[in-house]
Amino acid sequence: MNEAQSILVETTRRIFSQHCTRELGAQTDAGIRPDAFWTLLGEAGLFDITAPEEQGGAGAEMSDLCAILRAAGASAPRSTPGS
Repeated sequence: MNEAQSILVETTRRIFSQHCTRELGAQTDAGIRPDAFWTLLGEAGLFDITAPEEQGGAGAEMSDLCAILRAAGASAPRSTPGS
């Protein structure tokens, strides 16, 4: 993993571990849209990560996106049936 990927992964881990809580999941399940969480992800630049720099993106490669998705999944809370 290169330095840029390490920064992206750590940013993703921090956001998801601090903000993607069971309570947020419950709100989403109840139909409440987590606008603040989505705004935070956008402000971190995670939405346009693979878009070319000329178009306002980061110009990252698919391997960077895969690393981000792995970090998000690993950092999100686990749900159990019936919880």
